[in-house]
Amino acid sequence: MGYNPPYYNDLIAGEGYEKERDLFCYRLEAATLPLSEKVLRVAEITKKRHNITTRPIDMKKFDAEVDLIRGLYNSAWEKNWGFVPWTKNEFDHMAIDLKMIAIPDLVLLAYVDDKFAGISIPLPDINQILVKMNGRLFPFGIIKLLTGRKKITSLRMAILGVGKEFHNKGIDAIFTVETYKRAVELGFKEAELSWILETNYPLVNMLESWGAIRYRAYRVYSKKL
Repeated sequence: MGYNPPYYNDLIAGEGYEKERDLFCYRLEAATLPLSEKVLRVAEITKKRHNITTRPIDMKKFDAEVDLIRGLYNSAWEKNWGFVPWTKNEFDHMAIDLKMIAIPDLVLLAYVDDKFAGISIPLPDINQILVKMNGRLFPFGIIKLLTGRKKITSLRMAILGVGKEFHNKGIDAIFTVETYKRAVELGFKEAELSWILETNYPLVNMLESWGAIRYRAYRVYSKKL
């Protein structure tokens, strides 16, 4: 995602704008941040306590899975600052784009007592390939994109949401642990988690307690007219 150097803050503030919200970006590195036995043990205890199960997305039933996810997505983000519900057409269009690059074994759905409770969609960082294409998809760029996917070493958590009736059950932590383990097995070396609202204290505290590095902040400004 595009970003600007820190001195832009002074320029924007000089025009009468004030900070509205910060959104944080974190980085996890598998080589230097193995999950501790305590973290793994707590995740297992949480799963048993709330009868939480996870499964990868079923690509053979892709349309049905997308319908399921859309309903939870709008519910999970309903009270988030700045959120606008997605229409069916918008969501379906996004799903088609994600389908092209998503790794099914990493796209996880969570259930509590067999009720759909949460969704986690990490995506491979295809910028590692795009940067070598000089902005040209054709004629040879598409080949680089298709053949270079196995060389991608970084993930970005694009979507992570839990239905509001299932908050405070540790599902976001379980997603992070499950994704970490699966990603390491697939050869990924690092992951980015963003945008995370600065007021999302449970997720911010969890990531920082694990040693994730907060390396960037995106700021949304407002101005009274």
